[in-house]
Amino acid sequence: MPTIDVGELAVHYRREGPRSDTRPPIILIAGMASDSGSWQPVIPALSRHFDVIAPDNRCTGQTTPNPIANSRDAMLGDLAGLMDALELPTAHLVGHSMGAMLSWAFTARHPERVSSLVAISGLPEVMPVRVDFFRTMARMRAQCDPADWFRLLLHALFSPAFFTDRARVEAAVIGALGYAHRQTPEALEAQAGGLASFISSPEVARVQCPILAMTGELDMLTTPAMLHARYQDLPEVEQQIVAGAAHAIHWEQPDAVVSAIKTFLDSHA
Repeated sequence: MPTIDVGELAVHYRREGPRSDTRPPIILIAGMASDSGSWQPVIPALSRHFDVIAPDNRCTGQTTPNPIANSRDAMLGDLAGLMDALELPTAHLVGHSMGAMLSWAFTARHPERVSSLVAISGLPEVMPVRVDFFRTMARMRAQCDPADWFRLLLHALFSPAFFTDRARVEAAVIGALGYAHRQTPEALEAQAGGLASFISSPEVARVQCPILAMTGELDMLTTPAMLHARYQDLPEVEQQIVAGAAHAIHWEQPDAVVSAIKTFLDSHA
């Protein structure tokens, strides 16, 4: 997987699927404490139909330097720079959690560069309570036993059904501990430190492209009620609630997520 210079960063990214002169690629933007590897459950299926690009955000994965100062403005510059470096005039943006917030902000700032927006498990802005949650998790990451910390994080990401299989939970913890590019405590602290810059709402009125907002039926971080309340005055936003999934919607229900993205993009081709 290649690396490309984008401003002060060497951005590591994954690119798979057929390239097209007529159809923009999909850029998958990960959430807090995640990198391009977080999209593994959906990349194989999406890349059968689309040109898929999944970068490691600053402070994650193999993008360097790491850690580095983080903010919404910095990440907006990273995304614009990545598209410039890859010579992409436009793209479909698919963001999860913080990646959804970043996708909203980028589309508001650069509406001419976004063909469509899929916001998964995230609103256009972050609530202060979520900033406090991730700052607390960042402090704990430096102090706790790593296995206990990852086990606690799973409770914010997965539905109760996930925990009915103890072997599955332990396998997830072992997998997180053994991940070669797992985020360091220092990088998580830098990333969490920049999360407050997402509190202010982007200029959503500038967003003119097709928009799909999704969340899991059991998501505790971006609940269906939050989704409905945020978009009740934006009827142009298509909403979809995925049954049986919590915040890590693309891990618990990858087929449903792929189907929703493909149907949405095909309908607005």
